[in-house]
Amino acid sequence: MQHLFKNTSLLQDHLSKAGIPSAVIGGLAVAFYGNPRITRDIDLKVLLDRPRAKDLLAALPTHLQPLAKDPEATLKKMGFLFFTDPQGMRVDLLLAETSFDIQAIERAKDIEATPGDWIKVCTPEDLIIYKMISTRPRDREDVEGVVKRQKEKLDKDYILNWLKQFEKALDDSTLIQEFMKMKP
Repeated sequence: MQHLFKNTSLLQDHLSKAGIPSAVIGGLAVAFYGNPRITRDIDLKVLLDRPRAKDLLAALPTHLQPLAKDPEATLKKMGFLFFTDPQGMRVDLLLAETSFDIQAIERAKDIEATPGDWIKVCTPEDLIIYKMISTRPRDREDVEGVVKRQKEKLDKDYILNWLKQFEKALDDSTLIQEFMKMKP
């Protein structure tokens, strides 16, 4: 985990210096808010639009190697890009393309992961929303862990408001029902 924290801090520092806000989502965020589990990658939402793909690539630390043959074209077309570092750790960069993504990055909190290594992590509420709109069983387990650990600290109205919007957008009427079954 120490390597993940250091690399995340370094990566976000590079992006911040280039004026590119970001927020950790995924397994690393789960380590702070839910039941910590082993994760081998960094999932980062980045506040940048597709036409500025070249700016993102220029801001990255040089030790990160893209997995795509044409990283700029891939980022412009797909809205995400995967990298590895020299130790084989994967970094997933995902462009913030919805109003929810933008708000999640703006709401992100600075957390000192290890002494001197600060990272910007999405809030537990935003993490729950990201995990609820995913279809992987592990993501539901992550949500349950966050709900149990955060308990009454969660802003449930905020979560329900976004889940309601995603139910409409994704044509999935089960998100709120599934979330409400999870008890702190």
